[in-house]
Amino acid sequence: MLNRVDLALRGLSHTKDIKAVQTGLEVKPEWLTVLSLAFEEGLQDKAIAQRMYVSERMVRHYWTKVQDVLGLYPEEGKNIRIQTEMKAREEGLID
Repeated sequence: MLNRVDLALRGLSHTKDIKAVQTGLEVKPEWLTVLSLAFEEGLQDKAIAQRMYVSERMVRHYWTKVQDVLGLYPEEGKNIRIQTEMKAREEGLID
């Protein structure tokens, strides 16, 4: 129970937020929203930006931050978005 109180005091209320804390990753809610909209709803950056009321540039910034947290960096011949999805699922950030 004290753990739930601690999470609530830190402003974490969603199951995905709690999963991120349990894995030791520091993930902002906006980043989780980008992951969810992209990989659970299948939206592209432009639609994500409209849904979140931010610019496309901000969405790209969120992608960079998520990839940094997950330890993913562009590699020749590999799609960084696919790597991001696989790692995010592995870490329990998305279903």
